[in-house]
Amino acid sequence: MKISNGKWMWFSRGIGGTTALNYLIEVKGYSFIEVVETITGKQVVVAPKPIKQDNKYYDRPLLL
Repeated sequence: MKISNGKWMWFSRGIGGTTALNYLIEVKGYSFIEVVETITGKQVVVAPKPIKQDNKYYDRPLLL
């Protein structure tokens, strides 16, 4: 691995980049969220997925 002028290159693997983000994803195998947590030192809060509620009343036709 060679680091020069703010860039890094791992010749034997054919990968390189310019940021710590690229390095952690490519070399260390971190996910994007893990990289953000590592760089900022804070835990990322992911919005919860909405729960689909089965409601039998919505499946009925509207009767007037």
